[in-house]
Amino acid sequence: MVKLNKKVIISIALIAILTIILATNVLAFDPNEYDPRPIIQTRGTFMQRAEIVLGWIRFFGMIIAILALAFMGLKYMFTSVEGKAEYKKAILPYVVGCFMLMGVSLLIGVIQSIATS
Repeated sequence: MVKLNKKVIISIALIAILTIILATNVLAFDPNEYDPRPIIQTRGTFMQRAEIVLGWIRFFGMIIAILALAFMGLKYMFTSVEGKAEYKKAILPYVVGCFMLMGVSLLIGVIQSIATS
């Protein structure tokens, strides 16, 4: 009973931490330069359109990788002792894939910022 309560508390804490991390966007602006009219761009250069698509790919890639790692961690926490040994062997490719996805997203962002400056 005590172990189950610890697992539930750890799961709730993990979900709360992930929610806080994903929900801390700060949108600061200079009030003197603020224009409330929406910016609508129907046409643009290839690089501008590629930048928008790249931003969305990076955004969703990071979210999917973080959620996959959190799900795998929860699954690992709730498996039995015998299952954990087998799960450790099977989880390694998934963890490497998630880190590669996050790393590639970060690398593409760095290349994009270098190319635009």
